[in-house]
Amino acid sequence: MKKTALFLSIAAFLGAGSYLIYGVNEHDQPSPKENAAKKSDISTWVYHTKVPEDYIWKIHFDHGLNKNILSDETAYVLDNENKHVPVRLQSGDSGTLTIKPPKEGYKKGITYNLYTDRDLDKEFIGDEKQPKLYRIQFTVSKSGA
Repeated sequence: MKKTALFLSIAAFLGAGSYLIYGVNEHDQPSPKENAAKKSDISTWVYHTKVPEDYIWKIHFDHGLNKNILSDETAYVLDNENKHVPVRLQSGDSGTLTIKPPKEGYKKGITYNLYTDRDLDKEFIGDEKQPKLYRIQFTVSKSGA
């Protein structure tokens, strides 16, 4: 009985000590965006450098584009400060997504991230084995070419 009480006391002491040393800090909590898409849920396709300011992205989905969910929440561009960039989305034929730059163009020398939701690709709708988001990172040419 005394050994059990001693063991439980030690376990409680270690647990409380661990919490105090490694406790959860409210500032260490992930942001809502980080919760929505953890790093393991994002797949990076490719990095592009020297992209022109007025570059138009065309992404083709072999099995078709899910137009029902196409919005600025399922296809978007973030700048180097993680702020949304006002791009314009268009769906052409059944399998192509066109992402036009902001009216003023992308800023020279800045790196951007273009994200597309897995469920835009009809082949992977709801497929939890696939990453939730796909990312294309690109840097705009400083010379504009």
